Amino acid sequence: MHKQWSEPDVYLSHRDPMQFIREVESIDEETVVCLTDTSPKGKLSIALNPDGSLETYFLCEIMAQTIGVWAGAVRTEENLRNAESDPDSQLANIGLLLSIRNAVFNTQQIPANTELRIKMQRLFQDGRVATFEGEALSQGTVVGTARVTVYQPTKAEMKRLFVK
Repeated sequence: MHKQWSEPDVYLSHRDPMQFIREVESIDEETVVCLTDTSPKGKLSIALNPDGSLETYFLCEIMAQTIGVWAGAVRTEENLRNAESDPDSQLANIGLLLSIRNAVFNTQQIPANTELRIKMQRLFQDGRVATFEGEALSQGTVVGTARVTVYQPTKAEMKRLFVK
């Protein structure tokens, strides 16, 4: 994989104001690390409480988007390798969240102007289904953990799912 990472919107289908990842720190075959923060003008601004804090349940979506960054990087490389193949067999630009388990939050809210570092590690992958486990840290302290299972559909599957 690459050593220099692109902006999150290169990997994610989410767009502002629903894209909550500010920066990609690292991606490898098993792990992805992303950053975001609770600043009033940051990526999470629409989700902040009036006092600038963030409810910790938003960490589930931030963790899912962090996995989306990993999947986007993998998808980009795989689709480039398979550029000559049938376009419908290529991976879609969107992933599906199947489950969030064992979510534990160590606080009710994350304070205003707090940087969050989200690290997700792939535990298991069977075809296009993968399970990740990870944590969100604030100033080196774990504020939440979860196990997240996702599915990466092909472009053909997405067409079938969203037929009008």
